[in-house]
Amino acid sequence: MKTKQKSDKATLILLSMYFILKPFYLWESGLPQVSDLVLTAAIILYIFSNGLKLNFLKGSKQFVLVNVIFVFYITFINILWSLLLGGEKCFFTASMFYVFNFMTLSFIISLYSIHGRQIYRLVYFSVLASIALQFVILLLSGGFAGNRAMAYFNNPNQLGYHSLLTLALLLFLGGKLNIKGIWLITGIIVASALCLASLSKAAIISFFGMLLYFVLLHIKDLIFARNTNKTIFILLFIVAALLTAYKCNNEAFNSNILFQSVGYRLSTIGQSNDDNLSQRGYDRLFAYQQYLLFGAGEGIYSRFGSTAEFHSTLGNILMSYGIVGISLYMAILSAVCIKNRREGLYIIGFVTLYGLTHNGIRNTLFWIMTALIYSNGKKGNDI
Repeated sequence: MKTKQKSDKATLILLSMYFILKPFYLWESGLPQVSDLVLTAAIILYIFSNGLKLNFLKGSKQFVLVNVIFVFYITFINILWSLLLGGEKCFFTASMFYVFNFMTLSFIISLYSIHGRQIYRLVYFSVLASIALQFVILLLSGGFAGNRAMAYFNNPNQLGYHSLLTLALLLFLGGKLNIKGIWLITGIIVASALCLASLSKAAIISFFGMLLYFVLLHIKDLIFARNTNKTIFILLFIVAALLTAYKCNNEAFNSNILFQSVGYRLSTIGQSNDDNLSQRGYDRLFAYQQYLLFGAGEGIYSRFGSTAEFHSTLGNILMSYGIVGISLYMAILSAVCIKNRREGLYIIGFVTLYGLTHNGIRNTLFWIMTALIYSNGKKGNDI
């Protein structure tokens, strides 16, 4: 019994370390990072300490099954195209992302079935510690100097996407835990600073769209006296204070290099070379319609006259895995939204909005977020 308790404690510590280490990219993108190795160790330890079985949530068999079919189909299509194109290994690499993320999703659902809201609390404060550390690193490295910040990621878009997923986790988990509003406010401010510093247009729009919807959603609750969430009052006070400060001294805001850079990035939307459908890869959907039923697999993009992947989550799934693949993926998201229509729908919606111009499906944090939202309110059952 004591051995099991020690294993459970070690698993939770490793999971916490994953979130803290997630932003540290020590090798090129596409390779397992330190955080991925830590998460793998947590999964292996958990499986062996539980007698090689998973304790899934009651009523979640269909959800897990759809994920199994999705990953199986992806793997099948990529193996098929690898064979057809002479055994190209890149297709196997793409499949491994989905396999690993499925293992992580299953791990989180199973872990929640045992520890319940304790997992929410662990993730919440681990994420807070992670973004606080990134913020300190950004400040120590000289702060925002006008160029797109990326902290310890490999590119600025990764920082922007991580900030968006962090906000999603904080907003969802914060509403499920009895935690002081100051922690949520602090997390939002720090995540906002990191998102803005990345100068990722898609991330900034999705981030503040999600935050605005969250505020409006809870203002409605306050009006109809459904709750007395002080966090919303604090957020509204901060916004009012900032607007007042801007009105009284807008020159100081306009001369700030961060606000200048963000304003320039947003004002030039549609003018950059990569701000068109063709550069993002959407023209492939029309030029190569023969692949849209079953998919062209994920790799060898030279087939489409380009060396780059499809810069869109939905577009990439449709092009790579066809109508079958996109249907399975939408079934997964639909299950999450139906289960938590109030919170899940807008969170998944704004993350998907970001994914219209960036391919974010490989990010494990996205699948962890999906698992946590789906798990809300369910109890465990051995299967």
